[in-house]
Amino acid sequence: MTRWAPHSFKNQATEEGLSADDVARFALQYENAAKMGVAPLLSLMHLAQSCGVCYDFLRGCCERETHVRFRNRIVTPYRTFSINKRSGGKRFISVPSEDLMAAQDWIYRLILKSQPCHARAFAYQPGRSIADCAAIHMGCRWLIKLDIASFFESITEKQVYGVFLGIGYAPLVSLELARLCTRVDAVSKKRKEGPKWKVKRRTMLGKIPCYLQESLGYLPQGAPTSPALSNLVARKMDEALDHVATDAGFEYSRYSDDMYFSSSLPTTTKSEALHLARRASVVIASAGFDLNRSKTMIAGPGQRRLVLGLLVDGNRLRLSPEQRRRIEWHYRHCLVDPAKHAEKKEFRSISGLKHHLGGLLAYARAVDSDFVTKLEATPISWPV
Repeated sequence: MTRWAPHSFKNQATEEGLSADDVARFALQYENAAKMGVAPLLSLMHLAQSCGVCYDFLRGCCERETHVRFRNRIVTPYRTFSINKRSGGKRFISVPSEDLMAAQDWIYRLILKSQPCHARAFAYQPGRSIADCAAIHMGCRWLIKLDIASFFESITEKQVYGVFLGIGYAPLVSLELARLCTRVDAVSKKRKEGPKWKVKRRTMLGKIPCYLQESLGYLPQGAPTSPALSNLVARKMDEALDHVATDAGFEYSRYSDDMYFSSSLPTTTKSEALHLARRASVVIASAGFDLNRSKTMIAGPGQRRLVLGLLVDGNRLRLSPEQRRRIEWHYRHCLVDPAKHAEKKEFRSISGLKHHLGGLLAYARAVDSDFVTKLEATPISWPV
């Protein structure tokens, strides 16, 4: 990141003919960026020059063009494919084009990475893990789990705009950053017709007619900016949920779309747990999210208390029998024939299966390293 040199900037800007008002306004934005620890941005052109991506391409993305023409070629900003969910149904992944990926990566590294999320949000945080999230609830007697439906896709362009505006960027720059980090979906009837997704204010957009759109964009799974933005958008919700939990004598943590509340008090009753779940539901709805009510769970004494697949009802974290069997099953099949197993489980490639199994082993190693060491005593022969 370029060091902020106020005197040099003001002198050069004045020499190039900028008005005193413009110099003061731009200097204020640089000062604010320096205080927030983020890269200064004065315009979309400034962003294009900073991240090394063609301005015409970024402008096309901000205008929501489905096919952007630049450098004598036509580029589709996103490539979308689906993967099967373990719980059934499909999960849609939107992979940015090379140019958009470069811009989003720059936005993540020089803007979003330094912004703090809530202390009880554990997903997508360097140095924080599933085990850290589960440890909050270790030794609990009552456990409540709530799940947000379509977490990333529920986050609107307007909410993302609010994140960048809150960091201190000018309204137009915040809008353009939000456009580059979200996408529109003409297929989804809910996003096409739902009032949440309608553009209500056009005051600033009217200055740039090409930016006018009927529907708001959403946060796509697959963009490098989406995880950090989801945590920043959810920060106020996390604060409210943490307050609700503390007020009731419970602990709170969130890992992406999974929220957990727990109590170790011997006096806690089921009715109190139900009351907390209802209060939390109101907070979640007011933040603009929908609960996946089929995944709501309340477990008390005598029942298994699981957080992200880890047992938390004792004085140490433990892998559930189902998780152990699942990991062992994948590992054994990979020992026999990785290619056949990848094809059977519909992985896009053997490397995808290898990455998936590596994630499962890392997850298990954080809780039960002996279990993983025993498995890996017989190494898998992955095809070159």
